[in-house]
Amino acid sequence: MLPPEPDLTPSEMLRRAEAMRPVLRERQVVCEEMGRLPDDTNQEFLNAGFYRILQKPLGPASRRGRKPIPGRRGFGNRPTSIPAVLHARKQAIFGG
Repeated sequence: MLPPEPDLTPSEMLRRAEAMRPVLRERQVVCEEMGRLPDDTNQEFLNAGFYRILQKPLGPASRRGRKPIPGRRGFGNRPTSIPAVLHARKQAIFGG
């Protein structure tokens, strides 16, 4: 697991992506032949922090103005994950 990067900026993410451009172009044919992202490329994406843009922000700033509702998962009335959504649907259809 990589350490958090709280000061990571969009411009730094863009710089990292642009730096990887030549390597990705070299691997394009291999990737297309495999039909998936090669493991070494995936690891480089992890190391560069690219998957962090898919994560929900954590900490007080991300919850500003929202308070948890008792008996619910997540903040507001939104479940925090796909399994939570599926569980809520199952409960709504089949009862608790």
